[in-house]
Parts: sequence; structure tokens; C-alpha cells
Amino acid sequence: MGSLDILDILERRWFLYMDLIRKKFPVINLAHLPTPFDEASKLSNFLGGPKIFFKRDDLTGLSCGGNKIRKLEFLIADALEKKADYVVTGGGTQSNHACQTASVCELPRNEFVGFLSH
Repeated sequence: MGSLDILDILERRWFLYMDLIRKKFPVINLAHLPTPFDEASKLSNFLGGPKIFFKRDDLTGLSCGGNKIRKLEFLIADALEKKADYVVTGGGTQSNHACQTASVCELPRNEFVGFLSH
């Protein structure tokens, strides 16, 4: 089985899993999907092991990218369904989650409150 076959299987399984979750819970589409799998061939060679792949969630778009947007798709959908006026989160001063949450709240015009510490 070639690496392309493995990527194909991983991608299909990922989307089947996400489809099941999206049918069970409210969701708002925020991420630019699908994000690719990239092969880490140098790392695989260095470790002398199997092929290693990274899911490129830094390419999800919106603000600084990352896997947090996947979680926010569900959290913001829940907030909208419950007609929340505010979205509150916390984190460090360099928090990617807080940055993405603030960006996401601009889309449906929710108020964002971030508690940041250093």
C-alpha cells in the first residue's frame, strides 16, 4: 500500500468521523476544510520508522489558524442556538484560542470577553 493510499484512507476516516459528530451536535462552518496531510519524510528517515504524517490544521484559515477552530465550530454554534449575548474565554497573553475566539465572534456579531494573563 503506497503513501497516497494511506492518506486517502486517513482522510476518508476523518470525514466519516466528523460527519457523525456534525449530525449529532449543532455546528457552524468556520474552518477552510479539508486541510492536507503532509508527510514528514525527514523525520521518518531519522527515526528509521514508519511513514509519519501531520494534519495541517495551521491551514484552517481565520486568524492564526490551528485546531482550535474545529472546537469553536461547535462552541459558537451552541452559543448561537442558545442566543448567547457574550462568549467568554480565558488564556495567556499570547493565546491562539483567545485570538481565534475573538475573530469568530465578529462573524455572528457576538460580544467577546477574553480574560488574559501573563
